[in-house]
Parts: sequence; structure tokens; C-alpha cells
Amino acid sequence: MKTKIHSVERMKTLLKDLKSGVLTMHEFQCECAYWLLEDECWQDLQPLKLPKKPDSVYQWQNMSEEEKETAKEDFFKKHPEAEWWFEKCRYIQYTNLSRIKQLRFLKRHLPKEDEPSRRKYIVKIKQFIRQTRENEAYRKQKVPEEAKEIVEEFEGEIEKGKKRKRRSK
Repeated sequence: MKTKIHSVERMKTLLKDLKSGVLTMHEFQCECAYWLLEDECWQDLQPLKLPKKPDSVYQWQNMSEEEKETAKEDFFKKHPEAEWWFEKCRYIQYTNLSRIKQLRFLKRHLPKEDEPSRRKYIVKIKQFIRQTRENEAYRKQKVPEEAKEIVEEFEGEIEKGKKRKRRSK
């Protein structure tokens, strides 16, 4: 419990400093980025995994599109666990996606010369992307366009960084 109290107090202090003008918004965001890198926060930040798939979901996935269309309402009334599973999957998918966005946002506020910290963020973002892809393969669902765009943009940033490093050598 001590950790949570410490975290609440730290956040209150950071917000007070931001409000009073001691910190600029950029400095505040930089402090948040470094705070997240601390072991207690960083280790807790893991991609969410999907729950075990109920048998009824396998039934649903084996149905043709035509069968799904005609049986949809009755099927989910008869198998509420399947509906719950799909809703939970959507929640996990968008939670992981929002965490990827948050990590990318915070990484941008770290100083460019702090390569070790920036690298930690890149590794964590890749972990979230990998888990999201594994979740999607497990669900046998298409990845939302928004998720694809974020992944492609991030991978493009990585490639640009590698090219810049090669040129500077």
C-alpha cells in the first residue's frame, strides 16, 4: 500500500508544480515519462491478455457468415459467455492500443540524447504490439485500421532512426 500512497503523493506534487508554473507542460510530461520508467511502474505496465475462449466462441467462428447473420440474436442469448468474451476482447484490444499511444506520446517527451530511456520505451511498445498481434491471431479477427496505422507508423519511426544512425557513422 505504501507504493500507491507514494504514487498519489508524487502525482499531486507534479500537478501542483504544473499548476503553479514551476513545471511547464513539457517538463511535466517528461517527468511522467521518467516516472513510468521506474521499476515499480514499468514492471506493472504489461499488455493485457485475452481470457480463455469458451467453446461457444469456437462454434460461432465455425459458422458461415450467412448462418451468423440469421442466428446472431438467438446465439448470443443462448450463449452469453460468447458475447462477454467478444466484449472483453474489444476492451483489451482498445486498452492495449491506448497504452501503445500513451507510451509513444511519453517517449517523445524524453530528451533525444537519453538513448537508453528511449530504447526502453521502444522495447515496451514492441511488446505491446506483439501481444496485440498475438491476441488478434487468437481471436481470428482483423486488426482495426487504427491499430494497423499506429503499428506501421511506429515501425516507420524505428526504420528512420536506424537509417539516421547508419548515416552518422
